[in-house]
Amino acid sequence: MTKPPRALKQATTPSPLIDGGRVRFALAAPNAHEVGVAIGYPFTRPLSLVRGDDGVWSLEVDLEPGLYVYFFFVDGLVIPDPSNPRHGRRINTAYSLVDVPGEARVDQLRDVAHGDLHRHRYRARDEDRLLWVYTPPDYDPSRRYPTIYLRHGAEQTEESWLHAGAADHILDNLIDAGVIDPVIVVFTNGYVREPVGGVLDPSRNEPGSLRHLRSELIETVIPFVESRYSSRTDRDGRAIAGLSMGAGQSFLIGLRHPEIFGIVGEFSSGVLSAETFDIDAALPDLRREADRIGRLWLGVGRSDRRTIGHRRLRRLLDERNVRFTYTEVDGSHEWPAWRAQLAAFLRDCFARDS
Repeated sequence: MTKPPRALKQATTPSPLIDGGRVRFALAAPNAHEVGVAIGYPFTRPLSLVRGDDGVWSLEVDLEPGLYVYFFFVDGLVIPDPSNPRHGRRINTAYSLVDVPGEARVDQLRDVAHGDLHRHRYRARDEDRLLWVYTPPDYDPSRRYPTIYLRHGAEQTEESWLHAGAADHILDNLIDAGVIDPVIVVFTNGYVREPVGGVLDPSRNEPGSLRHLRSELIETVIPFVESRYSSRTDRDGRAIAGLSMGAGQSFLIGLRHPEIFGIVGEFSSGVLSAETFDIDAALPDLRREADRIGRLWLGVGRSDRRTIGHRRLRRLLDERNVRFTYTEVDGSHEWPAWRAQLAAFLRDCFARDS
């Protein structure tokens, strides 16, 4: 009996290889004409790899300690590193992750007690939706925990804060160090409809889309979570926060519903920092209800072009007597800055009582 032909086996080569701060990226692509690697988000012009006689393309670079995302470019095609099992999802592809060790970082996997991650499906607008829930180490169902609803950015997914954002590592490390109280974190889906073909819905930032997302969060997601976990159900025990696209969603949903969310975090929103943003149209009751707002936390990277827009946003809030905390961190519109903002937000808003 003739055996069926063997399935094609993808050629791989060890990559990435880390030696201190020096990292070797490699890709087996003997038929390729040009291979590059782009490191860090937002991705800039790729660095060229050199082809060896064995068809393996490689490049060594020096990187500071940190968690990086990267892509390979093969004759113009974007692919993750096939030799690297660590990756993060986006709506149009996956990117790979490389962790360069160094001094202990808050976003680094450490030998501490770890929380658990739970994956759930729920229904909204006749679609199956996904969310993830982080429960802290030594989770006790008889105890009520503050709960954060954490939203992702454009082209990302509900898993992005876990893969590229290392949110679970940040939470584990801050809880273990006694810096913050144990919290539950819910990682939600930020699109009205699942993107099709890797293309974002151009109406995602329009008021109609926000109304759908607000309704889904308040009427479906929060009851879903609070019926299954020991979440606090008072407004001071609920927080909403997010990055970029999710930052605008968090700001607008949270400030419109101060009776539900006592803490609102905004990391690097483009919509809010745009010159065209009309705060009175978006939040018509803001001036009158400024005293009802709990804790508002704003953050942005110092090199992010949205920093200029955040100065305008701060002025608008000052004029409406809205109290807020503002923080700038190193970096631009990229994951290292968002991880730093998350850690700062947690330290400021969930500090453990001494």
